[in-house]
Amino acid sequence: MGRLESHTFLLQTKAKTAHFAATLAKELKSGDLVLLSGDLGAGKTTLVQNILLEIGLKETVLSPTYSLMNLYELPSGLQFSHLDFYRLESLSELETLGAEEVLFSNRVSFVEWWEKFPKYFEGIEKSALIRIELKRKALEERSLSLEMESTRLQKFQSRYQKEGLGFATE
Repeated sequence: MGRLESHTFLLQTKAKTAHFAATLAKELKSGDLVLLSGDLGAGKTTLVQNILLEIGLKETVLSPTYSLMNLYELPSGLQFSHLDFYRLESLSELETLGAEEVLFSNRVSFVEWWEKFPKYFEGIEKSALIRIELKRKALEERSLSLEMESTRLQKFQSRYQKEGLGFATE
């Protein structure tokens, strides 16, 4: 098992963000937990939408800001969950929501505002953990920090580079 490593990407356009999402979509596997952080409007939900569209989801991907949790399933049986903890105030609300059964399953789970409850995610197996921090630089430009297990990050970087997207780094 490798250690977690990170790399920061500068995504200067919506097209670059979509390409990043497409590359990451190819690396996701059942049981992955993708923790997304960033200010309001940083692009967390848009990134998830792009990933799910790339994977082949045909239905509209909505923000879980008010529903708190959205569940999706592809015809292949691959399942996804998209949770937003922004409106939650306590761990008991997570339990009432049934988050544990969803997050720690064979689904690929995306969690926005996870940093409100960091202890909830302690002890996650490193091979299944992906952290993404988005920072808005300009209208379309984002700085994205990707943290994942070192061999997976190397594989991602290789695929990203092969697709000709380059490595714009801050």
